[in-house]
Amino acid sequence: MQKLTKYFRMSITDQCTLSCYFCHNEGQCQSASAEKLTAEDFIWVCGQMKSIGFEKFKITGGEPTLRNDLPEIIMGIKKHGIDDVSIITNGTLLKKSLPKLMDAGLKRLNISMYSLSKDKFRRDNGGSSRQLESIKAGIDNVLENGFLDTKLNYVFHGSRDIDELERMLSYASDKNLILVILPLIPISIRVGDENTSLQELRAILSIWGIEKEIVCQDKEGISKRFITMKSGATVLLRDDELSAKLPYKDCITCSEKSECREGIFPLRMTSIGEFIPCLAGGVARVSARTVIKARDSKRLLKLVKGVMER
Repeated sequence: MQKLTKYFRMSITDQCTLSCYFCHNEGQCQSASAEKLTAEDFIWVCGQMKSIGFEKFKITGGEPTLRNDLPEIIMGIKKHGIDDVSIITNGTLLKKSLPKLMDAGLKRLNISMYSLSKDKFRRDNGGSSRQLESIKAGIDNVLENGFLDTKLNYVFHGSRDIDELERMLSYASDKNLILVILPLIPISIRVGDENTSLQELRAILSIWGIEKEIVCQDKEGISKRFITMKSGATVLLRDDELSAKLPYKDCITCSEKSECREGIFPLRMTSIGEFIPCLAGGVARVSARTVIKARDSKRLLKLVKGVMER
């Protein structure tokens, strides 16, 4: 069994500025605005999670920059003495929101950028040419403001994406960014999509030329490869599928194990206060909304312990 995670991944909205057909939306369903947790709720939960040993906190969506109180949430989390706080954003609103995020103390972020092609961006991500240019402008703004370790998340759809991957490698190299290459999670697929293994992805990179490669483990025990291409691009490619790690007892008998392409091991919480240990659905979600609203620390920590030990 995998050791218990110290990685907490918290969605603050299920709404987004794009409509990527392959998005898992952190396991969320659409919900009414009135059901969303407040900034105070999220901040309180993070303080509780820190008290039981969680160390890495990632704010996700949907698109988290849609919430005007995102800077308040970041600032409140950091007041708990939590240093490792970052966000995942699609970048469409990044240039506008960055100054307030910096003032709140944000130091690190991942930007999901799935195409440099206007046609593909419109077809696969539901985005406009103007939004694509906004993402690029946001990335430039991030770099101008000295953000370190900025990563681009890119989902590889198979052989039809070879040319796009090569362009993304060149872009990441030019901008001195780390390109995180992710295989497609088969939640929603289209004709032409392929289930590419991590080994196949590495083989593609080796054809273009690998200069240097370092294999290491993150704090959750997931093996990853930091690859420097001969072109100068830096790539982060994980080496493990979570389905091989069996992080929960229920994973051993899970009927969905063959569908598990998760490459990280976090505990997720949705924007309405549901804990989701598993995107494949093999380990059931648990609602903590009532407990959070009551600010009941003992019940929340008991609930979290119960989820993690399933």
